[in-house]
Amino acid sequence: MEKQHIGEYLVVDKRLAPEELEHALYIQCRRAQVGAKPLLGTLLVEMGWVSQEDVAFALEQQAHEYSLVEFTTRF
Repeated sequence: MEKQHIGEYLVVDKRLAPEELEHALYIQCRRAQVGAKPLLGTLLVEMGWVSQEDVAFALEQQAHEYSLVEFTTRF
């Protein structure tokens, strides 16, 4: 099972358009090139494309999936 990133959860749940995710990832990469380390969720909220609640939803989904992956790989 491949782990998803929060942007993918937001797109799958139709809280974010694929084009918006692509643009935000581009901006995140550009900022990283100058030494900034913006979190994707923070960037998406700053851009007004998702709410803090949307990011919390995606993080909860990701944490749940990571827990399942961790559990199934142990047994």
